[in-house]
Amino acid sequence: FLYFIDFEPMSSTTPLATAKHENLPETMRAFRLNAYGTNPAEVITEERIPLPSVTEPSLLVKGKPTQILVRVAASALNPLDTKLGSGMAKAVQKCIFPLTPGSDFAGTVVSVPAGVDTDLRVGDRVCGSLDTIPRVAKHGHGTFSEFVAPQAAHVVRLPDSLSFAEGAGIGVVACTVWQSFVGQLGITPPPEGHKVSPAAAGKKILILGGSSTCGIFTTQLARAWGFSDVTVTSTQEALCKSYGATRVVNYRETAPEKQWWNVLKGENFDVLYN
Repeated sequence: FLYFIDFEPMSSTTPLATAKHENLPETMRAFRLNAYGTNPAEVITEERIPLPSVTEPSLLVKGKPTQILVRVAASALNPLDTKLGSGMAKAVQKCIFPLTPGSDFAGTVVSVPAGVDTDLRVGDRVCGSLDTIPRVAKHGHGTFSEFVAPQAAHVVRLPDSLSFAEGAGIGVVACTVWQSFVGQLGITPPPEGHKVSPAAAGKKILILGGSSTCGIFTTQLARAWGFSDVTVTSTQEALCKSYGATRVVNYRETAPEKQWWNVLKGENFDVLYN
């Protein structure tokens, strides 16, 4: 599930598209996680904190900055964020409190320090993601705030056809699907000059949960890279087919002959994505 936080515009005498770093406020609103817990009302408070630095020493590369400053319009809450805040991920990374949670965001670029290797400019509509473990858990700089300082390499321009809320839902989900295809399955993008990936061409994939965020991204990537049969389980047939599913099986059917594992028995899929 994705939940979005939309911050109301701040009052300013400087138009956002032409704002310079020195025109920005010294503090910002942010949701702060003060301890592990599962009830937000008990562990999260709204506070005013300083704006994040865009020249953090630990992220300098050969003495040059790598970060830009973005005015956040929408943030997405991913399962990874809730696991980090509840303490379920302590075995991987302990949190240093207080911290601002959140990994994904969309907004407008308000500052690009000299020396940053990027073609992004002040005023660009963008979306992106933070490194949740080192940036959020250890340094406390998450996206549930009015400004965020991501590494420029982790930010892309947001097409005009997508809203800020839609853009904020791309980062972690898209990376998860990409890592699954490329890192775990060895399915790479189509080579230059080709329309399909040799590792996907003519193959069949079954996606369990086709209308989930990962399911929707997996469906689109599978079709784009050349899978010939993209079957999904979902109750949202029209939605899944609009994203490219070739067949949708309702996983809530209870009659034995209609249960998805019986409907698809003997199909011999090449890839199962759960």
